[in-house]
Amino acid sequence: ATRYTPKEQMQFLAWILGIYICLNFIFGIQAGTGAWRGITSHKNQLSGAMSIASTFFLTLSIYSSSRYRWIKLGLTGLAFLILLLSQGKGSLAIFVGLLPLLPLHKIVKQEYRLRTILLISALLIIAVMGVVTRVNLEFIVVDILGKNMGASSRDQVWIYLIERGLEKPWLGYGYGGFWSDPEEGLGVAIEFPWIAGAGQGGGNAHSAYVETFLHLGWLGVTLVAISFLTVITRVVLLHSLTRQVEYFWMIQSLIIIACTSLYESYGGFLAYRHWFWVFYVSSAYSSAVHLNRIMRTGNKLINIQAEKSFYSKSAN
Repeated sequence: ATRYTPKEQMQFLAWILGIYICLNFIFGIQAGTGAWRGITSHKNQLSGAMSIASTFFLTLSIYSSSRYRWIKLGLTGLAFLILLLSQGKGSLAIFVGLLPLLPLHKIVKQEYRLRTILLISALLIIAVMGVVTRVNLEFIVVDILGKNMGASSRDQVWIYLIERGLEKPWLGYGYGGFWSDPEEGLGVAIEFPWIAGAGQGGGNAHSAYVETFLHLGWLGVTLVAISFLTVITRVVLLHSLTRQVEYFWMIQSLIIIACTSLYESYGGFLAYRHWFWVFYVSSAYSSAVHLNRIMRTGNKLINIQAEKSFYSKSAN
């Protein structure tokens, strides 16, 4: 994050996600019928990855250079196809929900008066969409997403785990301490036998926020909230100052991580072995370094100029 510019990071990510999409497509075809999981261990991991990959390549195809645009659009379509075949309804909803944000980058790049008009129009459209969604919520959840409007099994797990977490509310059980506790793990296994690994030193809360509460208590949840709000505020400020697509992508990825963390633990906060966490750390460090550079010099284009200077020296 400190060595490479956001633009270089996006170039690396394009290669990584492109290869990742192709591998999952090949393995998905070989796996046959049923919900695809590709090279991942669970279909929800695949759907979460394809949600972020679809958003990434769609953003690139719209706002980056026209070079290789057909490849970007092709990878967008392929990632979206895998997202559908993985049957991850939550990740699909996140991807669709982010589509109205795509014009935001174009709006930010306009002149002040036009930008104000477009922002007001965008807010009105989002408000109307929110009202329509609220009125038709039951149809969307039940008929389209195939979910139950009542209490789901995850709701019951969250209620149970929060109640257990309130036994040690301020500092939690320690990192991984809840699931490695034989008594607590056995209690979860008895109540919810479908949670893999529970009672055997494994298991997860199926929500990164509940998982963080179990690990670190209210102190940890508060620190995570402060960290996230700080990072996303910094990235939004950088996007408004520089109008670079790299920071717009950071905003999108942070929103995806925050939304996914609501119902999954695999890619949420403190899941250090997952690449979503790598995105978060990279965005945090990159935004801190580059905003500090801009504030120190007073030059909004300092990062772009430094990058051009580096490449011109390398060429010479």
